[in-house]
Amino acid sequence: MTTETKRDIHADLALCEAAVTTEDYYVEDREDEVVIVGNDGMEIAEFYRLTDAEFYCESREGWPESLRRAIAAEARLKEAEAEVERLRDENHTLTLTVAYQDEWKAEAERLRAVLERFDDRRHAMMPRSQMARIAKEALDANR
Repeated sequence: MTTETKRDIHADLALCEAAVTTEDYYVEDREDEVVIVGNDGMEIAEFYRLTDAEFYCESREGWPESLRRAIAAEARLKEAEAEVERLRDENHTLTLTVAYQDEWKAEAERLRAVLERFDDRRHAMMPRSQMARIAKEALDANR
């Protein structure tokens, strides 16, 4: 396998789980080889070095567990990436909010001043034409 090929971790796990059965096995040390024998007496594998046999026995349990942990880690990574993206969007929104805050404050003050000109307590009998003129001036000033 080259480093450019990305393995299918789910397929690898399925392969491991299909090969690893719950049946017991034992190791026979013969003259020039180490043999892994299943409970049924059938040879599962034979090795010429004890280290290879040990690797085989350990990997039958170790690799499926490692692959499950890798799958879980990839899922957590995807969740973390989604959270980072959500926080970036939220940060962008908050940055825009802060950037326009002064403009909004000035607009609110301008509108408050216009509303004060309409205050019935000060001008109880303000004619509609005068109200319309004030509103038009306020709208025109905003353009």
